[in-house]
Amino acid sequence: MSIARGPQAPAVRLLRSSGALAAVMVLALVLGVGCATIAGLSAAGESLQEAGYEVHDLLMEEGGSVYADLERPDGATDVEHFEQAGAIIWDHLDDEARQVEIRLRSPEATDEIVTYSATQLQQMNRADDGT
Repeated sequence: MSIARGPQAPAVRLLRSSGALAAVMVLALVLGVGCATIAGLSAAGESLQEAGYEVHDLLMEEGGSVYADLERPDGATDVEHFEQAGAIIWDHLDDEARQVEIRLRSPEATDEIVTYSATQLQQMNRADDGT
């Protein structure tokens, strides 16, 4: 006795072709990386808030450039605050970030912006670890 099967749905036929299957696998990989980046940005934002920063914007642009628009309640824009914010972001996004641009807002409207490369962030991180 044989079992008759009806025609396959177009989606099933599409997934059976190797090109389409490869495309689906690449999409899944991209979505996985995207989810990891979103999770890293979210965790970095939470850590920045816990460290006393108000986060106005935190995003990753194409090419792995992270942009952080931050403010401290005391309006401080000291080098130490830039380095602290950079270290927090690096802790959560070191695998994805190629550079981090940090804007610290000040009450006098003299905002300062500092950009760190991945190499600079790695070096700061090693210095903090004592290695």
